[in-house]
Amino acid sequence: MFVYNSLMFGELIEDYSQCEDAALDTEFRRLELEARALDARRLALLSVVDTRQVGRADGHLSTKSYIKGVAHASGPTAAAAVRRARVCRDAPAIGEALAVGRIGLSQVDELARVHANPRVRDLLPDAAAALLEHAEHMSHRDFKQVVDRFLMLTDLEGAWNDRGDSVEGRWASVGVVGDEVSVAAGGGDALVAEQLKATFQRFLQREVDRDLEARRAEHGDQAQAFPLPRSYSQRAFDALVAVFAAANQAADAGLDGKLPPVVVNVLFDQQTLSQFLARAGLVLPDGGTFDAAELSDDQLADLLGELGGAPADLLDRRCETESGQAIHPLLLLRAVLTERIRRVVVNPAGTVIDYGRSARVFTGAARDAALLLQPCCEHPGCDLGRGARQVDHNVPWAAGGRTDQSNSTTLHGAHNRFKHDAGWRRRRADDGRGYWIRADGTVVLAAGERSPTFLRAS
Repeated sequence: MFVYNSLMFGELIEDYSQCEDAALDTEFRRLELEARALDARRLALLSVVDTRQVGRADGHLSTKSYIKGVAHASGPTAAAAVRRARVCRDAPAIGEALAVGRIGLSQVDELARVHANPRVRDLLPDAAAALLEHAEHMSHRDFKQVVDRFLMLTDLEGAWNDRGDSVEGRWASVGVVGDEVSVAAGGGDALVAEQLKATFQRFLQREVDRDLEARRAEHGDQAQAFPLPRSYSQRAFDALVAVFAAANQAADAGLDGKLPPVVVNVLFDQQTLSQFLARAGLVLPDGGTFDAAELSDDQLADLLGELGGAPADLLDRRCETESGQAIHPLLLLRAVLTERIRRVVVNPAGTVIDYGRSARVFTGAARDAALLLQPCCEHPGCDLGRGARQVDHNVPWAAGGRTDQSNSTTLHGAHNRFKHDAGWRRRRADDGRGYWIRADGTVVLAAGERSPTFLRAS
């Protein structure tokens, strides 16, 4: 046990410097749990301060201004504290989970987004237990996506209106600031965003290929020992210039450019999706383009009713782009009827993705499926995205592991090598989630996260 109450900060650093790595990890986890318990106590206090408007005695017109005055906090910090206090007050299970250390303030902030939506707020107490289960065992990135989906599916009308506002308010600018270029844009919808992103990634990959070729030409077989000629930021800038140049050439040639087809992450099997469309009664006119705005009020109500259900049940639904961006179900239907769809089990060309043990490595559709299921590296705390990832087996091929998405792990190169060197393996618990297991058999868990059970066959 560390004794540090009477130590100066420099002495604390010196004290910790004498400790072994395992002791430092243990101490960090202990302090994290203590901090969460103190945060919960503070939020309980703030909830009462907010209810009674204690700050009015000193002329503060809001709890936010009270916190700013008493704690010299910034406006955003004070506003976040008020949101946290209110969500814990109205859904006490959230405050209790924070107090015992199962979640942190980052997870409380995501739940506060639900509470801040007046059309969804009343659903939070009933859905809190299921949301907290996800919050405890998921990374913050993955839990944020769960909350995004929950907000989308519990407020379909509001989400559709927000999407309309975003499309109406779209904007872009290209200017010169000083002696530098400034490019910015905003608005539109998620499918357009994915199309623009895919176009940029295409040009960025061309710049990467050019750098790889230049390095290979200069250094030959020793090329991998040398850095690429340009940094990522430089390649990204040059890729953007190339996009504009290609667009200009197409305009000179009288060509109407087209954005790439959207690849939407649809976790429906084909039969379910077909039945859903049939029940919705949607038919695409010959030569026409589906527009959700053309649906009658009755059609829209019936369609959205198909997607309804108990709040907790909606947490298992997925309606998002390949990068994990939640999209409105009506946009999904537009993509179904007018764009390309990549399913998890069978791709658009009818290729079977589950290869079983017919292939040793993840390539083609098997690799695409594995990457589709996990948009980022699966090592704890790593957020590197799709371009940097490798697909490997949970159960090694040599031990009978299958080459399909149910036995896949996506990691970027350094963490893939770490997995093998450290003897880590991944196993699914009874709750269906995948967990990393160290070589000594201990489960890799976040601070305050309860260990899962592994009663089922691996």
